[in-house]
Amino acid sequence: MAYNTKSAALTLAARGFRVFRLLPGSKYPLSKKLGQTEETWPEEATQDPTKIEKLWGDKPYNIGIATGDCFVIDIDVKGEKLGISNAKMLDLNFDTYTVETPSGGLHLYYKDGGLATSAGKLAPGIDTRGIGGYVVAPGSVINGVPYKVTQRHELAAVETWVKETIGKGATSSKNKAGEALGDDNE
Repeated sequence: MAYNTKSAALTLAARGFRVFRLLPGSKYPLSKKLGQTEETWPEEATQDPTKIEKLWGDKPYNIGIATGDCFVIDIDVKGEKLGISNAKMLDLNFDTYTVETPSGGLHLYYKDGGLATSAGKLAPGIDTRGIGGYVVAPGSVINGVPYKVTQRHELAAVETWVKETIGKGATSSKNKAGEALGDDNE
């Protein structure tokens, strides 16, 4: 099945997300050989449809969403990780824009900006993407399996206790943005 990632990127940008290109079939930003390095993806992230049309052209790039303006809780279920169980025990707000990952995990999107990117700070199997971070967006495909929107709700506000636990993000965290993304084969 072929996916039109440019169309998906345009839809996401119209919804207010800043999108950028990832390697086709991958979770990672383009390589220097293709004109982009991991350090430049934050500058490429855009909501401008003209720029998206030009950047994607007819290539099947996967889509990244730069976080920081929004906040994403990444719930992991790969291997022995109990992210969904832990998220339910924490009583996280699931009534928000939600994306299912190819491994069966979830990305819960919130409208809060300025929060930190972290790995396991809320609980095992639960990471966060805020300032300097990114997530793989719906419309992207890993090993033939797409990221899919499961709830098209408006972005909810994140709970106060989550904000207090995670804290404010710093732009220096952008160098760790891909940390905890995992191998594309997982």
